[in-house]
Amino acid sequence: TLSASLTDTNGGAVGLEPVTLSMGSESCQATTDTFGMASCQITVGDAPGNYTVTATFPGNNVWSASSDSAPFVVLPLRTSLTANQGAGATGFQSTLSATLTDGSGNPLAGQTVTLSLPDESCSATTDSHGNASCPVTVLETPGPYTLTASFAGAGNYAAATGTAPFTVSSRNSATTVNSATVSYGSPLTLTTTLTDGVGNPLANETVSLAAGSQSCVAPPTGANGQTSCTIPSVTQLAATYPITATFTGDGFYGASNGTGTLTVLALPTSITYTGATTGAPGTTIPVSAHLVDQNGHALANKTVTITENGTGIYTATTDANGNVSTTIPGPAAATYAMGVSFAGNGIYSASSNTGTLTIAQIPTTTTYTGDTIGTPGGTVTLSSHLVTQGGPLAGRTASILVDGVSACTGTTDASGNLTCAGVTAPSAGPHTITASFPGDATYLASSATGQLIVGKLATTTTYTGSTKGVPGTTATLSAHLILTGGGPLAGKTVTISLGSAASCSGVTDANGNVTCTVTTPAAGTYAITASFAGDAIDAASSATGTFVSAPFAGVITCGGSIKCESLIADPSPAANGSVTGSTVTIAYMDDTAINPTTLPTAVLSTGQVLTVTETTATGLPQNYVDSYGGSTSTRYQTLLTIQLPAGLANGNYQILVSAFDSDGDQDQWAWPIVIGPGGGGTGGGGGTTGTPTSSIANFTGDAVPAGDTLWFTSTTHVDGLQSSQVTLTFTNQTITMGSTTISVPDAKVVFSPTATTATTTFTGGMWVTTVPLKLGGNMFVSGVAYQLPAALAGNLKNVKWSANVSSDTKNVNVHFSWGAAAYTSFGTSPNVKPVDDGKASAYQNGDKAGSPEAYKTFVVKGGTGGGGNNYVGNSSPDAQVKF
Repeated sequence: TLSASLTDTNGGAVGLEPVTLSMGSESCQATTDTFGMASCQITVGDAPGNYTVTATFPGNNVWSASSDSAPFVVLPLRTSLTANQGAGATGFQSTLSATLTDGSGNPLAGQTVTLSLPDESCSATTDSHGNASCPVTVLETPGPYTLTASFAGAGNYAAATGTAPFTVSSRNSATTVNSATVSYGSPLTLTTTLTDGVGNPLANETVSLAAGSQSCVAPPTGANGQTSCTIPSVTQLAATYPITATFTGDGFYGASNGTGTLTVLALPTSITYTGATTGAPGTTIPVSAHLVDQNGHALANKTVTITENGTGIYTATTDANGNVSTTIPGPAAATYAMGVSFAGNGIYSASSNTGTLTIAQIPTTTTYTGDTIGTPGGTVTLSSHLVTQGGPLAGRTASILVDGVSACTGTTDASGNLTCAGVTAPSAGPHTITASFPGDATYLASSATGQLIVGKLATTTTYTGSTKGVPGTTATLSAHLILTGGGPLAGKTVTISLGSAASCSGVTDANGNVTCTVTTPAAGTYAITASFAGDAIDAASSATGTFVSAPFAGVITCGGSIKCESLIADPSPAANGSVTGSTVTIAYMDDTAINPTTLPTAVLSTGQVLTVTETTATGLPQNYVDSYGGSTSTRYQTLLTIQLPAGLANGNYQILVSAFDSDGDQDQWAWPIVIGPGGGGTGGGGGTTGTPTSSIANFTGDAVPAGDTLWFTSTTHVDGLQSSQVTLTFTNQTITMGSTTISVPDAKVVFSPTATTATTTFTGGMWVTTVPLKLGGNMFVSGVAYQLPAALAGNLKNVKWSANVSSDTKNVNVHFSWGAAAYTSFGTSPNVKPVDDGKASAYQNGDKAGSPEAYKTFVVKGGTGGGGNNYVGNSSPDAQVKF
């Protein structure tokens, strides 16, 4: 727009006048307005530069022409240059760019734009979008810079500049690191590789390496970009941890990190169940475990758990040896899995194992220890003994049945015994005893059987009264009743008869003796019978003898003031007796001389009255013991010569000798004789009679308490047996034990060519043993059970068994010995084993001859025995009698 003002000379506005305005090659016409102003527009077509604008008024008839000029500048077209923000890495190529537009924002194409950084620049021509870009190699060190874009102007376009931030970064780097798996405490080697952005190794660079909380210092990278270092011992608990490799960069390469994973493994462990593998319910069971590392070294202070079938029963810390242990009460019988486990702790791995614990009931043994014999209506003691592997089993319920019916139930005592005393014996006969323990959670059941034989007790009746009398006078008859092998029977009725001529009855006293009187029948010989009829408990028994009624004077009946002392002397009368042909000579001793007015008498066991003569004996006084405790020394000795009748048959006889001393005492003694071939009253001699023998032994050092029983037994074996039967007779037997003298029943041993089995019986007060003729070993002779009235100390010396031995056969050599064993209980039916041989009798075992088979379980130490299975004691020195 060009404008001018037209005024008069006074400065007044000249309006409505034409004015021509021109600039360069352009002009326009305008009319002034009332204010003298004229303006018009032109299109500037001239290049930018300085021009003059001319205003021309041509004048008219009113106003004179006038003109004026003024400077006019043609400016280039306005442009805008925008530099684009950029970035690059030192040493690497980066593209610089900018956009050029005109003043209206239209892109200017084909224009040259220069792009520059402090250390480098480039030029580019704008494209149709006004964009210009060109590459440069970045030389600046990393940091922020300004990118400058400049347009110098061209043609009608004005110059323009623009700036933008440009960030120079380091060169790219890449760091990698290995992952690793190690056990706790093991060394760890970390390895890293450093490269540039395109994978080329970077040497001599420092990279930091770390694994979890531990690190190590690596040397600079090598030519291959690698470096490594070692952590001596990984001390981090078992887990996963990051492994990092850090490169902090340098002037050319940027920082980079590499990561990996460290897996720390716990150290292997092994645990073993080391406790009991067997046990019993209710007992104390040791349970334990043992923990070791992979090298077998014990692990201490580690928590271990023991389980029973999966249920925890104990948790504790291992000791210095890696052990943990405790005890548990034994559970019910079964098999249990005993688990042992260690949960691990970050250093050591978990481990577990299983053992087996087998709980089984404990075996038991029941033994019947009660009575084995009894009497009808009497009482017996039933007892049993219960033991287990460790000894007596106390506090357990046990029972005893008789023939299947309960007879006793109770609890075992501290010694494992069940005792029921005072049980009424069943009916006569054998009965089965069953002792049983039913078992419980801890102990197995057990039982045992025994036998109770109920029968009447054997008795022995012995006639002890007068064997002669004067017709019409009072004869005193007496008898002695005992339990066979036992003590006296009191309160029993015994009947004594002299054939059918006379009889009387009486009741036995406390010592088993009974006495009654009859009127001596007419002169003659009568059979004496003393009989006990028996009762519900005791069996009948009887004894026989011969009573001679003869009209000779001086017969004295024992009783009252008449002592009837024994003729037993020390040594026994047999030591001073002899048989010559048909004459028997006996030495009689007393503390007073034989009554000079009353001659001794002698009666044979056949009832025959024998002729007796007496002469004064010589020699020193000898000790003796009479049955009334009289003098123990004698001043007088008398030889009695007795004439035997002619024609006596071979066999065993007794001579009843009666003598009267000056005190008025009647002394009696039954003298045994044996008549052999050619003997008797023929005067031919050749028969044999009793030969005295004895054997002495010492007791062991074992004391025997009062109430216990000593079982004395004697045995024999014989040399010289041929093919004919041989019978040995043992009479007048005594055992001297300190100040005590024990009488032993007579005995007979028969070596029979027809016997096939050895047997022993006790009949008529005599032991009788019959054995096969050629059987070897020892044979039972006699036995006696002696219940101690007072305790017997050990080491008793010089215990002597004396006997008179007779043989019906010549040329045999008889060996005799004895022994004694102690028993806590003993009865009247010992069931004696007759021989040593284990197959020749009813007792098929290795017990010695004389063993009381019914009472073996009660044997203890004492006498000459040591208990155990020595039921007769050790044998005394062998005594011999040759015939």
